[in-house]
Amino acid sequence: MRFLAPTLSIIGTAALVACVSAADGGANTISESSIIPGAYIVEVETDQDPTALYQELELEGISVDARRDLQFRLFRGGSFQLRNTSSSAAENDAQAQRVLQKSNVKNVWPVRAIQFPKPTLVSVRNGSAAGDGGMARRDSHRRQSGDNDTYAPHVITQVDQLHAAGFTGKGVKIGIVDTGVDYTHPALGGCFGPGCVVSYGYDLTGDNYWAGLAPVPDSDPYDNCQGHGTHVAGIVAAQSIEATRRLGFAGAAPDVTLGMYKISGCPGYTTSEMLLAGFNMAYEDGSDVISCSAGDDSGWAGDAAAVMAARIVDAGVPVVVALGNSGALGLWQAASPASGEGVTAAGSVDSPLLPTLVNAASYSIGNGTAGTLAWQDGAPEFANVTLPVLFLDSTNLTRTDAACDPLPTDTPDLSTSLVLLGLSTTCSSNQQVKNLVDIGAKNVMFYSLTTGSAGFNSLRITFNLDVGLSGVGLITLDQAQTLAEARNKNKTVTVAITNAAYAEPAAINFPNTLSGGHVSTFSSWGPTWETLLKPQIAAPGGNILSTYIDGAYAVMSGTSMATPLAAAVIALVIQARGTHDPTTINSVVAATAQRTTWYNGTAVDDTRVAPAAQQGGGLVQAYAAARTPVLLSVTSLSFNDSDHFPGPQTFRVSHVGPSMDSVDLVLGHVPAITMNTLKDNGDGTTSRSQFPNPIVNDAAATLSFDVPGGNLTVPPGGSVDITVTLTPPPGVNATLLPVYSGYITLEGAAVNLSLPYVGVAGSFAATPAVQRGYAAGCYLTTTEGHFNIPAPSNQTFTIPGPGSNSTSSTIYPRIIVRPTMGTPLLRLDVVSASGTSSNSTTDFMGVPSLGMLPGMPVEFVAGLGFAIYVNGTLNDGTVVPAGAYKVVVSAVKIFGDKNKEKDWTMVETVPFVIAYK
Repeated sequence: MRFLAPTLSIIGTAALVACVSAADGGANTISESSIIPGAYIVEVETDQDPTALYQELELEGISVDARRDLQFRLFRGGSFQLRNTSSSAAENDAQAQRVLQKSNVKNVWPVRAIQFPKPTLVSVRNGSAAGDGGMARRDSHRRQSGDNDTYAPHVITQVDQLHAAGFTGKGVKIGIVDTGVDYTHPALGGCFGPGCVVSYGYDLTGDNYWAGLAPVPDSDPYDNCQGHGTHVAGIVAAQSIEATRRLGFAGAAPDVTLGMYKISGCPGYTTSEMLLAGFNMAYEDGSDVISCSAGDDSGWAGDAAAVMAARIVDAGVPVVVALGNSGALGLWQAASPASGEGVTAAGSVDSPLLPTLVNAASYSIGNGTAGTLAWQDGAPEFANVTLPVLFLDSTNLTRTDAACDPLPTDTPDLSTSLVLLGLSTTCSSNQQVKNLVDIGAKNVMFYSLTTGSAGFNSLRITFNLDVGLSGVGLITLDQAQTLAEARNKNKTVTVAITNAAYAEPAAINFPNTLSGGHVSTFSSWGPTWETLLKPQIAAPGGNILSTYIDGAYAVMSGTSMATPLAAAVIALVIQARGTHDPTTINSVVAATAQRTTWYNGTAVDDTRVAPAAQQGGGLVQAYAAARTPVLLSVTSLSFNDSDHFPGPQTFRVSHVGPSMDSVDLVLGHVPAITMNTLKDNGDGTTSRSQFPNPIVNDAAATLSFDVPGGNLTVPPGGSVDITVTLTPPPGVNATLLPVYSGYITLEGAAVNLSLPYVGVAGSFAATPAVQRGYAAGCYLTTTEGHFNIPAPSNQTFTIPGPGSNSTSSTIYPRIIVRPTMGTPLLRLDVVSASGTSSNSTTDFMGVPSLGMLPGMPVEFVAGLGFAIYVNGTLNDGTVVPAGAYKVVVSAVKIFGDKNKEKDWTMVETVPFVIAYK
């Protein structure tokens, strides 16, 4: 899942931002602003009507148009658009502040545009309803009682064990907030409404919606253009039908009642108001679990969607949200609304298998054994043919030179057979085919001589149509071995191939021997800017096979895929434990999760535990969560930074199992890797490190407990309070803000729990919120040539006068700002470089400000960085005269108070000169 970064307005009314991302090698990329100018979400008192508020505002000279009614049990309000939207963000915000000052208004948020997550589409293959009868109702698709669940993501999460115990989510409702669903898919039941797999939901937007258009809602959440929600729905509830059994997967909770709340159109855009509405509709329609794979990279808990998700959790419904796909950026990239308090943020681990979707053919051996042959199509394409198999050498399949030399004249007739041979590593496939065609071969099936996925996923054997072949394809070595064993026993082997355009899908599952079961490198890291631990848990999200639009199947990767699996696990646990309480559910799934070891993107180190800020409690374990008789009162502990260190913390251990015997537990401690947030630039500044953040070797916190010997006994129905005293790791470089973490373990005869913790061995107050310099990321540059090269001091920029109609090429001054960390408030003020100006100034914390640049100030900045042009206009529309200026960049430190000067960091650019054409 990729989130749209927080953005800022720049020249005129254009709204662009340059964000630095490790995914693009650090190059600046431009994306649309996430804040819709003049659009706001307003929450009013519970007995108020937002329409009355709008009428009141009209009488006071603030003309607004209603955008969306947002009146729900947990939120009463709406969204509106200022009718006379100003190009000045400050002017718009000033009007919003007037709205907030109303006695019947509880809160006001700007409406943010959100680009819906676009997971990596690894492979896709069309399917059809053939052989499944196109049946619409759930009963015709229910998993057969004798079926064993061997799907790898289910096995490593213990979902298979709950299925074996009879728990499939029956009686639990999961509401998904996503892009809609193709419920006509045979594996998703083929229908919408009561009795169908997708039983309820709503389309909040219409198919053509994007952030700048009015929604066209209706009661049908059908999607046949986006595909994201259909893939998510299949991870939860795909039914066991012929196609899914052939592909080797099914939904983790196939008997849940599924709801879908479609909050985007085909372009894939939504807004924070749609997200808020979708959450509330899913809640009010009785969802027992809400799953959402969308958000933005802000990482703060105070935005509207995060607040709403937290309220729903407080009201008794677990909410699972994807943490994001910004793992390449390293620590401190938790997304919102996953950052909400009590929200179950889901990270991703890679599947143990790498599924590749190909075509299905059938084979038969003699008059008995039959099976599926999974083959990759090539060119020329096979027609619909049924042919006997002929091996050039069935006793030596791994020879590398098959058909590299002309074949002997006594070779059997090949024209009526499907010829199987290894794809040579000593001569070209062209040479092999020429020698085969020379003695009559028409249909050739190569097999790979390697056993891994490397090369197979992208390998499509292609020849000119006039080479003499009728069809060519590729299978795996192990499939060739199965057929060869039968031929070596003198059994007839026949293969029936359907042309690739009409073939049913099949899957080849290669073992993921490198990263399987480890945290995906794309999975976003916590903690939040408030130092709350995120994620809570991780689930398989890398290389996940599921349903896709138009009856197809696809393999995708993203925390978007981990989230519905985590939500399905929660549904199974709800069914098994008989409780919907989010506190209980979150406690058991986090405490029983399995810690993973460190994977740095190239190698696994099984001697080190991966940071809790990357995996939370670890890989979710469904059966253990459903069965544990012991609850912990919290899902994690946060020790903040050194200035806000809380001292000893207490958590409760409760015995809620049916046994009348006491539970004996032993307390322990497993430290995880400590990593530096920042790197030393060598010029007196620091800047953010990216994945993998530098490891601080031999740096771990020490823990002690107020329990003699670390042994405790919890009586049946009783509880014990544990106080833990933590000492942060000594000898670290505090200026680099090391993030330490680990796990408090509680082990007994039938109990194996852990409680993750996180802290910062440094001071946010001692860390500049923003720093000057190219390496640190705050400096003046130009719009000419390479944007990242700093401009020299006192450079003159001759630009069009604001409001002029000049169309000539212009080089503008451009400010690059990359805050050291996230900041709750940031502003850019223009000051005179000469100390004198004909314009009046305003004192801001000692800065003689002529005014802020357009789009300023900005709240809840994520720390990704942005670029803003200077065109002579301030945020109130004032034009500064020609002259010499500087820009002062000011940011509030984390945990800082915006009303205290000591909590701000201020740096200034080099002086520059503005001249007007």
